Amino acid sequence: MDAATLDFRTYAATAATHSHAFHQVVLPWRGRLEIEIDGRGGRVDRDCAAVIGAGARHAFEARGANRFVVADLAADGEDGALLARLGERRYVTLPPALRRLLATLADVAPADAAARRAFVRVLLHAMDGTRTDAAVDALAAWLRAAPPAAAPDAATLARLAGLSRAQFYRRFGARAGQAPGALRRAQRLARACTLLRDGDAPIADIALACGYAEQSALTRALRRHCGLTPGQVRARR
Repeated sequence: MDAATLDFRTYAATAATHSHAFHQVVLPWRGRLEIEIDGRGGRVDRDCAAVIGAGARHAFEARGANRFVVADLAADGEDGALLARLGERRYVTLPPALRRLLATLADVAPADAAARRAFVRVLLHAMDGTRTDAAVDALAAWLRAAPPAAAPDAATLARLAGLSRAQFYRRFGARAGQAPGALRRAQRLARACTLLRDGDAPIADIALACGYAEQSALTRALRRHCGLTPGQVRARR
């Protein structure tokens, strides 16, 4: 299987006890799922996620209309130790920052493989709650890979890492080599330049897709960065 799949799923009323050879994380988005993992009962709802370790026996019962964010992860993946810790807990209370992040998701998972993998790692580290450099690295990878308009602000990133803003800025700068805002701006500009050079979409649409409120904001950012307007960047392709 892919190192990480991430999608939205709706569950039928019940499923008999079964297992699978990969890890699975079930996160709330809409509705409630009663679930039993290796004989221990619990539920996935607004405040709680379930982590099903590879080989764990589990069954579930869905209640009413439901929709969940589900990540399937290879048993031999790089996050094995992290998933083992979460799998021992089985049911994980979600921190407020992660609940808010899930609530903002559209009914679609990231299509780009790198963005999907980075987002899954952000989820795992936020659920684990350990204030490690790996958690900061996951957030930096997400900023680099995610669509510019999807990435949250620095205050939300700090909460996802379980750090104060000052702590997060220090650790992020040490790990990524620049502040989160600078990384986001560079990523947004790089994406905008790629779209300008490689396609014919209206400049206003490109600005919005890259997280700018309007075309003039993209124009100002490009002029500060390289002294060119969007039209001039497009003309150089």
